[in-house]
Amino acid sequence: MVLPADHDTDCGWSCMERNSKNKHVLSLLAVMAASSGTVFTAGAAEAGLVFEFWQQYSDVKLKVTGSLSAPSAGLATNNFSDLLNSSQAFISTGSFATGTNFTLDSGADSFGSLDDYVNLSSYVGNKVFLRGSTQSLMVDNYSPGATISGLGTFNQNTLSGLGLSSTPGLLASWTIAGSSETVDVKVGQPLLGDGDLVVGFSQNGADVQMTVSGRINMPATSLATNGFSPLVNPGQAMISAGYFNNGSNFPLLSGPRSFGSLDEFIDLSSYSGQRVFLQGSQSLFIDNFVSGATIAGSAVIANQSLAELGLSTTPGILASWPISSSTGTVSVKVLAPVPGPLPVLGAGAAFGFCRRLRQRINAA
Repeated sequence: MVLPADHDTDCGWSCMERNSKNKHVLSLLAVMAASSGTVFTAGAAEAGLVFEFWQQYSDVKLKVTGSLSAPSAGLATNNFSDLLNSSQAFISTGSFATGTNFTLDSGADSFGSLDDYVNLSSYVGNKVFLRGSTQSLMVDNYSPGATISGLGTFNQNTLSGLGLSSTPGLLASWTIAGSSETVDVKVGQPLLGDGDLVVGFSQNGADVQMTVSGRINMPATSLATNGFSPLVNPGQAMISAGYFNNGSNFPLLSGPRSFGSLDEFIDLSSYSGQRVFLQGSQSLFIDNFVSGATIAGSAVIANQSLAELGLSTTPGILASWPISSSTGTVSVKVLAPVPGPLPVLGAGAAFGFCRRLRQRINAA
């Protein structure tokens, strides 16, 4: 691919009111933000910047993450679109006119073998520009110490097609001049799928049982904190399994804003397992998240029925939301009722019937 001639290497959500039926509901700790994903509170990122590639189905994903406090080398403009050239250690996630330039100490002139420009199919997040071969890094709208993050996709491509190694590990690294912070390019573990998470409700005698199950095989977009106690509000598509401060955020694409008719906060009587927070059509938070690890939890909503919660009593999907920039989904379902214990007399009768049936078969 030949670059166009004009390319130049100079390059609320508002807090919610307390509900009278639940005095434990806390307001959110921060407003929903921003362009690259919906978050509550972002945690501090690792000092430096990391570009990570990995194979996902028939696509290649690019994740940008980190934070910088290194001294700036001045302002900069990037005229390149979303491009990659691994042989020239070149990554651009979009053009910008408000960038900050950082000088890189000498290092690798490439992180791959493909000397051609390949377009990113999509990218969401902070725009950055890397030209390792000329030791330059640019970050748009830079703020010292702030989280830098982004997620991009090369549709219908492979790591080898981009000239990258298919073996996970570090491909190249540079140190930002005047600091100890680094800029790293690496290949991450291949992922077989983005995974899914299912929240299921079922009637269990006089109570409703809620289960959380699944796994998410992708990196989170940012960190998050949940300020809600264990509760459910079907009318607002909200489920909280309890407070946490070490959550990972997965923005959800638009979809249903409820999975039931009851717009009230109902406490979970008990919950055990990994804590999650769901606000349908907005965000999924998972506490102590590990990509690819099983997510499981179980709750009881005592002295309630599915109908009293405003849920359908017919087993099936109530609502589903795609996870942004992935093939994964989050679904809320009604499961088949939990079977109760077999009565003693019924069990005895069943045992007697089975014994008589065996005798008749043997006699025949």
